[in-house]
Amino acid sequence: MKVRRKWAIIQVVRIGANLVLAGMVMFFSLHSGPSGLFIAGCAGIGYVIWLFYTTSKISLYLRGRGHPLATDLNDEIDVGAKFEKSIGRILLIGILLFGGCCYTVYQKFQPMLRKFAQEDTRRDAGSIRSGLSIYYGDQEGVYPTSIEELTLREKYITKIPKAKSLAAGHEDSSRVSYGIEVNDDAGWMYNNVAADPNFGTLWINCTHTDMKGNTWDSY
Repeated sequence: MKVRRKWAIIQVVRIGANLVLAGMVMFFSLHSGPSGLFIAGCAGIGYVIWLFYTTSKISLYLRGRGHPLATDLNDEIDVGAKFEKSIGRILLIGILLFGGCCYTVYQKFQPMLRKFAQEDTRRDAGSIRSGLSIYYGDQEGVYPTSIEELTLREKYITKIPKAKSLAAGHEDSSRVSYGIEVNDDAGWMYNNVAADPNFGTLWINCTHTDMKGNTWDSY
């Protein structure tokens, strides 16, 4: 009976592994177009048939009818070795499937994460500009010579945020460059030239386009 239980555990683990495998096949099939619906249906039906057959065998073997292995049922050493090998193989398959699933989820949600990061950048640009406007009013028509002045005592902004997910090759950066025009160096660009007509203007320091197709320095 002990050996039968070991065999039954192996079958239960296999059921779980095959469920994951069938789920992966169905997942990829459903995302591969209309023809994938047929493949997904076949995978689901096939798994249900195999599951019914396997659970029926387990039920019979645990009740002492038939024997699960071609070797002697009482040869516990052989059964234990096969048990360990089966568990190892199933774990390996599970790890590979889990890794593939994680990669697929990452690829699927990466554009969404990038979209959120870009929305944060646009919102943070608005927060810095709001701080500049309040500073301008408090100083009676004078803009700061540096963005860092806005963070003093956290009166206008608590810290300089990072410009995130701008373009390939641009790392997320809170660096502030100073000049009269964008130089595509990532981070922020602030015009602190008092004689320039655009004195006090803040740009996102990137000339590439975002996911909406607009150049970053246009915001």
